[in-house]
Amino acid sequence: MKKFIWIAIAVLVAGAIFPFELAGHERRLAQSVIGEFDTIAVGTADIRVVRHLLDKCGAACSQSQQCNEQLCEVTFKFENSPLWELRLAPFTHLGGSITLRNNVVDYEALVYRVGCGRLQLSSGISIEQFPASPAELPFQVSVDPVEGKPPTVFVRMTSAVSPRQKASVFALNFSCLSRIGGCSGVSELAPTLETRKPLVCQDKG
Repeated sequence: MKKFIWIAIAVLVAGAIFPFELAGHERRLAQSVIGEFDTIAVGTADIRVVRHLLDKCGAACSQSQQCNEQLCEVTFKFENSPLWELRLAPFTHLGGSITLRNNVVDYEALVYRVGCGRLQLSSGISIEQFPASPAELPFQVSVDPVEGKPPTVFVRMTSAVSPRQKASVFALNFSCLSRIGGCSGVSELAPTLETRKPLVCQDKG
């Protein structure tokens, strides 16, 4: 009888720990993939870089049906579903994409957002990167001005962005994917991004 009790206890403990292990694995993989994503040189990187990223992120990545040197799109996503489903943290999503045309990566996008309370809105950061162009400023940051909505920051960069500016954008707080209680908005998701004031959810109820 005691043996079955101990087995039952072990199963309960394992079940309690499992969601945290899953969330921790998601965070570590996200950090590794974004570390690779950050180094991709938009405007010069080729299909080899795309394939390397696919190998690195495994099931978290998917590719377009046509994926060759002429055209390929790779998408990825990481979420804190194990914690969110247990109501231990607001829903948090980190996702991105890379587009390759004529064997050159010509577009990158990244979105990192956290749910904000009862209205199921989200606060986050949206990042786009393009090849350098005379028509585009190297670095632009704007904040969603809509009153009554959680703040969202939009970042547009070209390959001419300075290393300091790019580092401030990609120094993301990956613990938001695995932390009990989660994070409260852009100021925690991207703590080194320079904004005029702290940007957090006003309603986390």
